[in-house]
Amino acid sequence: IKNYKPDVVIGTGGYVSGSVVLMAALLGIPTFIHEQNVIPGITNKFLSHIVKAIFLSFDQSRRYFKRKSKLILTGNPIRFKNLEHVNNKDYQIFKLNSFKKTILVFGGSKGAASINRAVVKGVNLIKGFIKNQWQVLLISGSDDYEKIIEIIGKDNNIFSVEPYLYNIEKAYALADLAICRAGATTLAEISACGLPAILIPYPHATNNHQEINARVLEREGAVELILEKDLSGKKLAKVLLDLLKNKNKLEIMAKKSGELSNVNSAKKIVNLIYEHIKKN
Repeated sequence: IKNYKPDVVIGTGGYVSGSVVLMAALLGIPTFIHEQNVIPGITNKFLSHIVKAIFLSFDQSRRYFKRKSKLILTGNPIRFKNLEHVNNKDYQIFKLNSFKKTILVFGGSKGAASINRAVVKGVNLIKGFIKNQWQVLLISGSDDYEKIIEIIGKDNNIFSVEPYLYNIEKAYALADLAICRAGATTLAEISACGLPAILIPYPHATNNHQEINARVLEREGAVELILEKDLSGKKLAKVLLDLLKNKNKLEIMAKKSGELSNVNSAKKIVNLIYEHIKKN
């Protein structure tokens, strides 16, 4: 820190940021933290006493911090500001039909085998209803890609499978429904896109934060929730079919999802820090 001489230090939780933010504060450098989850971790709770401001992704986090005057609801920064316009060429790139609606499925950067298999089994159970109206863009993860291609088979006209996507915002732009995990960034992204979703929280996340985060969106009517312990092809097929048959519910979920969005989160955080530096 002494060599780099930063003007500002921002911590985002975790033990790695703890010592850096602490040392910066001791050196008189303005420090801030951003809490992505509803329930803050130990590091951010400790640092909350010494930083200048605490940026929150969820308003529900306020109850877990004692220094209420430092709390500012900013939302969670995401990689894109506006959804890209999609055209027929984009559908062709993903091997999709532009006349069908699209279900986007992903389980994080490495994929999720349990979600992949439940989706394939579940969709096959209701393919008679799905095949003429809907299609599935499944981001399997590199490790599971070959196996999923094998399971789906060559005569498939519902699934398009990709091992990984670098331009996830393009996939969001053409999606009408998502099936995914409930990481903080994912939730911020689907809200920014106004995308309804079936969330399957990762059960081994620290402090079960994915389920707790997901419950916020569920209470607002923006998502449906399936816990990992209840996940099966049959369960997913039931939840999915209920949604696909209810156009009005999907539209309401999309509206609720969009209302939870904070698309200018990064800009808001930068402006708040800049104002603090100007005053001091």
